[in-house]
Amino acid sequence: MRQVLIYELRYPGIRPSDLEPQAATDLVSLLTLMEHGVAEAAVSLHFFEAAMQSAASARRSVSEGDWQAESTKRQAVEARLMAQIPGNLPAVERWQAQQAVSDEASQEVRREAWREGEWPESYQHAVPFLYAKSFLYAVDSVARALALLTKEPWANNTIQTVAAEWETAFPTIRKVRNTSQHQEERILRRGPGGKAITTQAIDNPMIKAPEGSVTILNSLNGNLFGCTMVDGHFGEVEVSGETLLATGSLVQRTIDGFGWDGPGRYAPS
Repeated sequence: MRQVLIYELRYPGIRPSDLEPQAATDLVSLLTLMEHGVAEAAVSLHFFEAAMQSAASARRSVSEGDWQAESTKRQAVEARLMAQIPGNLPAVERWQAQQAVSDEASQEVRREAWREGEWPESYQHAVPFLYAKSFLYAVDSVARALALLTKEPWANNTIQTVAAEWETAFPTIRKVRNTSQHQEERILRRGPGGKAITTQAIDNPMIKAPEGSVTILNSLNGNLFGCTMVDGHFGEVEVSGETLLATGSLVQRTIDGFGWDGPGRYAPS
């Protein structure tokens, strides 16, 4: 497993200068929230990449022998259960019982694998999506803290510039996060307040929907996590070191946008 990508933040001092006490406290609290967002994004990215690598290895490791072993187990269970079917059943009932036995045998083989520590396929499939979402939420938490900071009367022009540049560079993060947290609305093609969404055409290497007739909730195309956004368009966020570095830079520029007093420190410690 690769090493975690660590983004170092540098605080020039321990307290902001030239700010009223409450403003200084609020700034430090928001910066701490942003710092935590960078840390959570780094950890999420690490486990996302590990999960993607593990999924790729699992796909490569499935062999004909594995399929044969599973088939043998299923046949043994099926034979045992078939022997328990009464011999005097009418033809239709016997056929129904045999179908039920076949289904139960397949399920029992799965249960045995689960007891031995193997995860259901759908659970394995969910892992990289969980970490992709965690990464998305962490990055978005940083952006939201910055957006809130810009509304404070003591926020300077440097902070306003940083926030504007972030919105230009990453216009989809907030909208993708919004869909991820309101999937029940998107399923019904609705946005905030129940307003109808008109889905737009999608044309990328993974999804072809020229008529715009589909709603995408969770899509992973490599390291691109995507979904249908509130405006009906399909949007993606890159779960990558590049996005993490851009997020860390956003926080560092925010820190550097203020004056500081006292000894400096690094984060993480």
